[in-house]
Amino acid sequence: DSIFRQAVPACILLREGCDGGGVQWAYISFDFTGPRRMEGAMDICLIIFMLLVMLLCTFDLSRTLDHTVLVPLMRIMGIVRDTTSNILTQVSRMIQLDTMEQEVADEDHELFEVSEIQLLEIVLDRLGKFTKLFMQEKVIYD
Repeated sequence: DSIFRQAVPACILLREGCDGGGVQWAYISFDFTGPRRMEGAMDICLIIFMLLVMLLCTFDLSRTLDHTVLVPLMRIMGIVRDTTSNILTQVSRMIQLDTMEQEVADEDHELFEVSEIQLLEIVLDRLGKFTKLFMQEKVIYD
């Protein structure tokens, strides 16, 4: 399979089996075992090289998409998360203020029926709520 035989159409050198009138002609044998092995090894190296190039291109594409799409998208999502948390905090504070006003209105009706100690307790409780509200950051004053 790896040896190629080429028959010679004419003998330049006279020797046995090359008499011109005989049936047997001289031939040249070429052994392609070494070159075919080298060809197989080069085919394997080419396949491995192509796989490595495909892996490198995939890694580079992934990294490029990360930097061009995902990083800005994550930054935008972080900004949206911060903004919505601020809005949610402000809304919850407004709800707390509404409930505090409702409590104050309810307590005002009871002020006429409480003793001085209970009145002092209510005033200190309100003072504590105001201090807590004052110590919070980014409070919106109306």
